[in-house]
Amino acid sequence: MNEIFKITLSLSFSGTLLFLLILALKPLYKNKFSKSWQYYVWIIVVARMLIPFTFETTLAGSIFKYFENINLEVSQAALPAQDTLSDFDWSNNHIAPNVEPQPANSTKDTTSLFSIQDIFLRIYVNAWILWAAIAFSLLVRKITMYQSFVRFVKAGREEVSDVHILNILADMEEMVGVKRPVELFVNPLISSPMLLGFFRPYIILPSIDLENTELSYVMRHELIHYKHLDMFYKWLVQITVCLHWFNPFAYQMAKEINKCCELSCDESVIRALDKAEQKAYGDTLLNSLKTAGHYKDRLANITLTEGAEQLKGRLDAIMKFKNKSKLIKTITITLTTILCIGATAAGAYAAQQSSDPPVPTTVWTAMKENGQSYTYSQSGYYQGEYIFELGWNLSENGFKAYTEKIDLTLSDKTTITVSFDASCKSELQNLAVLSDLNDLIEKLKAENATILPLEKPLVTSIRYIGDTDFVKLAEEYYTNGELTSFSAIFTALDIEVQQKYCTEMIQDGKTSFLSASSKNMNIELLDYCAEKTYQEGKIALFSCIVPHMNAAQKQAWVGKASADSKNTFLSVLTDRVP
Repeated sequence: MNEIFKITLSLSFSGTLLFLLILALKPLYKNKFSKSWQYYVWIIVVARMLIPFTFETTLAGSIFKYFENINLEVSQAALPAQDTLSDFDWSNNHIAPNVEPQPANSTKDTTSLFSIQDIFLRIYVNAWILWAAIAFSLLVRKITMYQSFVRFVKAGREEVSDVHILNILADMEEMVGVKRPVELFVNPLISSPMLLGFFRPYIILPSIDLENTELSYVMRHELIHYKHLDMFYKWLVQITVCLHWFNPFAYQMAKEINKCCELSCDESVIRALDKAEQKAYGDTLLNSLKTAGHYKDRLANITLTEGAEQLKGRLDAIMKFKNKSKLIKTITITLTTILCIGATAAGAYAAQQSSDPPVPTTVWTAMKENGQSYTYSQSGYYQGEYIFELGWNLSENGFKAYTEKIDLTLSDKTTITVSFDASCKSELQNLAVLSDLNDLIEKLKAENATILPLEKPLVTSIRYIGDTDFVKLAEEYYTNGELTSFSAIFTALDIEVQQKYCTEMIQDGKTSFLSASSKNMNIELLDYCAEKTYQEGKIALFSCIVPHMNAAQKQAWVGKASADSKNTFLSVLTDRVP
């Protein structure tokens, strides 16, 4: 699924949580907090649903990653049981490989499961297309509807030229604090006074046959809408609704904001009025329902009243209006801060910036020590007459704990300090061992055999194999589950024997064995393993081979998977194609 759609879903989820929280608290603050606060508090929800900014760990992010893991487990459920990567016991700064291969269940029929999985995966991958298409269509529709309404209003409007009325408008502009001149028109076909225009605002009246007091109230109301940028606020809400068209709570939020918009504006108008003037303003609202005209667009214009349904609540709010105490203001500031923190904590899904490169070593684990992150890598290598089990990036505590150390001088005259496990102490005086180890480190640095920095190496095992039959040795390591030793000896086997073990690893579902061995395979053997795992639908095993393919191989398999509509395999390949 497209990462943008995942982010949108997580924003919708966290925004909905915040919306429900504010709605649940409404009975507590409805008659106590200012209407302006009740209007602008929704900006927090809108921002949460639009801005993908998030910290590393958030509620929505954690939930989405949890479901991603479940999806991965469901995908793997169709596969035979596989052996697991080695775990490490880091107690007392000692590293102890613990490989426990599990019996394979090769008789399990996975064909039908993979067919169903492919169908659902295709829907899952392409869901963002449907979301984007509907969101774009809704936004275009809203814009065209608004433009159509504006054209209708402009076609039937007449500019007000009465100097007396224009003077009232100028006085109201000065009183409200509007610097830019606002034009005034009349159109008898509209149902209520309204404000239109983003950058060149103008007020449309259904009639100018009003008393001076009523005109002043109507103009002040619309000018306050302009000063508060309510037109931009409402369009921001419309964009949010379009992006989250699948979320019913987004529509409910839009209704709440529209309702609170008028209440907030009423409050700003009557704040400077006495009781008699407040009553007169209420009468103006009632008279506005009697004006001529029936054409009304609720999309993004600002009107004096939304109709009789909401009028009772607005009149009630006017009658009960009183300035809020310092205590209430302090509580509103505190609650706003808490809601902002909650919005941040709800967070969003964090899209992965890039796929992590594959780790070609047998086992690795990310650790934390003293607040610092590091990655330990361990693998088996065959060099000379020995198998070395060698680790890289030992932690600081581990480096200090292993007292057996030796400095090796490389061909570039640099020196590297190698730590040794106590079991290898007897080999420190063996010149043949040290010579082979030196050659091994030189080779690893030259071949760049690990993506991890070659720092703080640790030798955990040294095994002399001499003239031992490598085929028998490989069979022993494979049977006993000695992963690192098997991957080391694999390079010394004939190509026919290597192919035999590849067949066994695929049949037995030994993911970690195949992953560790594939880094030492030639192109033909990689293609053999890829073809076999592909035909058997073993995606986990196939994914172990992909990192070691060259660019041409990957492109060839991308073409094959695309032609066969194997989306599960294609998703693995496209993550690795440069």
